[in-house]
Amino acid sequence: MESAHDSIRPKLKPDVYWVPHPDGAVFVHSSAHLTVRGKSALALMDRLAPHLDGAVTLGELVTGLPDGKREMVTTLVSSLLTAGLIKDVSGDEPHGLTAAELELYAAEIAYIDYYLDSAARRFEVYRNTPIACVGSGLTLTALAHACLAAGARDVRVLVTGESPTSAERLDDYARLAAERDPAQRLTHGPLSGSLAAAIGDAGVVLHVSDRPMAARAAELDRICQERGLPLVQGVMAGDEAWTGPVSGSTGMLWTAAWLRRAANLGLHPDPFTGTSSDGTGGDGAGTDGTGAEGAEPSPFLAGPTAAIVANRVSFTAFRHITGIADADPHSADPAKAGRAAVSVVNLETLNTGEYRFHPHPAAQRAASESADAFAERYRAFLAATRLDDETFSARAASCFDPRLGLFAEMDEGELQQLPLYAARARVSDPFGHAGTGDGRERPQVTGAGVTQAQARHETGIAALAAYAALAVDRRRLTSDGQAYAHNLVLEKDEPVPAELLYPVLRAEPGPFRVPVGLVAGPDAGTALADGLLAHIVALTAAAAVTSGTPFPRVDLDAAALPDTPARYLEMLRVARVPLTAYDVTGPLGVPVYALCVEDRTIAYAAAPRLAAGLARVLLDYQGVPTHLDGDAPALPEPLRGTDTAAWREAPEPDWRALTRTLHEHGYQAHAAPAGHDPVIARVLPTLVQVTVHG
Repeated sequence: MESAHDSIRPKLKPDVYWVPHPDGAVFVHSSAHLTVRGKSALALMDRLAPHLDGAVTLGELVTGLPDGKREMVTTLVSSLLTAGLIKDVSGDEPHGLTAAELELYAAEIAYIDYYLDSAARRFEVYRNTPIACVGSGLTLTALAHACLAAGARDVRVLVTGESPTSAERLDDYARLAAERDPAQRLTHGPLSGSLAAAIGDAGVVLHVSDRPMAARAAELDRICQERGLPLVQGVMAGDEAWTGPVSGSTGMLWTAAWLRRAANLGLHPDPFTGTSSDGTGGDGAGTDGTGAEGAEPSPFLAGPTAAIVANRVSFTAFRHITGIADADPHSADPAKAGRAAVSVVNLETLNTGEYRFHPHPAAQRAASESADAFAERYRAFLAATRLDDETFSARAASCFDPRLGLFAEMDEGELQQLPLYAARARVSDPFGHAGTGDGRERPQVTGAGVTQAQARHETGIAALAAYAALAVDRRRLTSDGQAYAHNLVLEKDEPVPAELLYPVLRAEPGPFRVPVGLVAGPDAGTALADGLLAHIVALTAAAAVTSGTPFPRVDLDAAALPDTPARYLEMLRVARVPLTAYDVTGPLGVPVYALCVEDRTIAYAAAPRLAAGLARVLLDYQGVPTHLDGDAPALPEPLRGTDTAAWREAPEPDWRALTRTLHEHGYQAHAAPAGHDPVIARVLPTLVQVTVHG
């Protein structure tokens, strides 16, 4: 009787082992385990294992066996197949490798086979891919050797002149390779002419050098992207070697990674060349100690460390060409999804870390945003709702990386954690608008909540908002410095001066401040309302400090407040914070309160968002600095009246009603989804910049 599995060619995975069990045998693998019951299971597997090599079908394997034995073998193989402990290689693609090649490169083929089907065919593709190795020094000769050892048939070494490169060693490698594998061919010579011409018909480009050569790395990234060629690089930065990612054919990912690195170091390379204005490749001498373009090699770079760097570059290319990289079981990890990786080797300690990043917007093609493109972006914003907490946390976590993230250093540090929990994050400066290239610190934001999880959640939102305010790509503006926005009064899209939407373009002196009206809500309508409300509070506060009439106090203790502000107010009472609230409501009619502690004005808050103002007072009491500190103009002592006024109830704000109020008082209001980095819309889709102007 035939089995449905008779046509498979079973092949046992190499790292499966089996041990006795009281009821039979247990099969163990790194990804699964299986218990097979039956006294004869262990002995049967011992006899069967040598034949599970994919050479014969299951039907052929059981031919001639008695029915009982046949059923036992078929059942065991079927169970192992279902558990993923053996694989069916009947669908493997044919290959043209010789018996000698299969024997010589058995280890490489077995490695591919661990992850994928058609291992021999995949290795053959790698073997027949012409490899161009560009660079100089110990790392270049080690790279050529690594490619030959991995089985590449055609290795071309293009020697640049910044470091001495041993031609004799390359000749030795070529001779030894030919003795081991007569089909291999290594050629080498100085790179002459342009990089683009020198690469020729290579199928993959690998680039290393003993010196920092970021400018050339960026040029290769551009060339390979235009040709659709895979590119893997090992670029030195001081005592570190940055290897990967696979770039070029996958987009200018190396440039993207280097720009992310620069944004976190306060260095700002030219986004189109990967070099700074002084030609240092983002590593200006005296800036971060990593040395200028072409600087002396690290004192820790020698034969062994050069070989480590070269092997990482070669191995990355091998995994990409054979398809192993796409089959990595970690590719489904939500913390890694959609993010390329760079490995950084410390040449002194050999510590190696993997850092993941989202592509930098400056590494992607961009042009002035059209009216249609903006309309589509604004429609997507209107339809958006805030992600649930679990999804947001996973996506926000993907934006964090200590070396290449949109923001880094998210922690509690030395921040006081009572009465509110507090956390902080350091935000990268993707286009240099925060002035970090001039020596300023990267912006820091703070979030707070009644739990640590809430504090970190709010910090993540604040970090993304601050990053969005800085992620302004001038290429997306019109030639006359305008950008599209949605007119909230007329409810139509129109161009406005870009500085209205993106205040960072004004290049004002002093530290970066998060713009007024940059908010994210549970939905687009709430976000628009909160953005308008923030402007109304700012306008009211500015008018209040020049008023000629004192403002009455408000007895918050007697007010019927919602749960959150009532809870915060109780915390302030317990802490004995001498809070005084003044009703500074102005002509716009929206109730606004100045929250003062003794002679200091801590914050202004609209009635519907009193909780945010009280949280600011609590953080001030805790001594926790926030990114909003200093935005509240001091209410002069003569304007702090002694009369008492009742708390003004205020309905939940409606953006259309607030827009009408502002328009009636001579103001225009516009809105646009924040920032020019697509990752923002994926993580915080309701983030919007609202601007109000006279």
